[in-house]
Amino acid sequence: MQGNPDPKPKLLRAARDIDPRTLYRAIGADKVAWNIVKKTDKGKTEIGIVPYPAGRETGVVLKSWYCTTGAAVVKAKIGLTQAQRQWRGAMLVNNAGIATSLPMAMWLVKQPGKGQVVVAAFRLLPGEDLMNVLARSELSSKAARAAGRLTAKLCLAGLFNRDHKPSNIILTDEGKMGLIDTVGIRRAKCRCRFTGGKMPGKRLVPRMLASLVTEPLGLGLLPRRTQLLRGLLSFASACGMKKEEVKTAWKQVEILVREHGDATPVDNPLKSG
Repeated sequence: MQGNPDPKPKLLRAARDIDPRTLYRAIGADKVAWNIVKKTDKGKTEIGIVPYPAGRETGVVLKSWYCTTGAAVVKAKIGLTQAQRQWRGAMLVNNAGIATSLPMAMWLVKQPGKGQVVVAAFRLLPGEDLMNVLARSELSSKAARAAGRLTAKLCLAGLFNRDHKPSNIILTDEGKMGLIDTVGIRRAKCRCRFTGGKMPGKRLVPRMLASLVTEPLGLGLLPRRTQLLRGLLSFASACGMKKEEVKTAWKQVEILVREHGDATPVDNPLKSG
């Protein structure tokens, strides 16, 4: 999202510790460029990063969702948007003790020539997303195990991530795993056990595990089988699974990956701008 933002945006939501006017001036009225670093949802969502002049923050992540219809504007005003879902998801993830990009404030902004846009500011979570780690080098055993534990932590907290792919997982500067896109987070009964050779529940847990595999597979960057197994064993250990359940889980993940078909991502996570 380039250019100078609306001087009079409509505030939709703000965190308790944030002065939205000061924040908006810092990232908008002070004419800091809202440079796009990534587009997702077939170009419907834009993501940019700006510095935060006050020095309290390492940076601010800005996400903009374009309201292309009157109905979309109404939904934005009553909180039925992806932006609001990401806000709620981030709070659920944070409450589960998982690092995430915490929400700061959200506005409905008039953008010349583009209509109204929902703009949300999130605290930058310093680190590198797991997909870029895979593109740069072979996945380490430590990272593979950490990804398994992260998935288990979500399950044990009663959370399901519909978009649990490596490009949404951050290997933080502190060496921990965190989540940066929480639009797909929701409460669910995620049964971690794989007894009887059947898919548990609505296959929520296997779907999350399969998502970790599908994206790198589609980009030709699938980690070695041994690393995938280390990740699954770490997940199993955290969930208290038995040995025979691990074998069942592996088979069920393989089934879901095959059922997915073409694994090529709609939005290439390795492409910027």
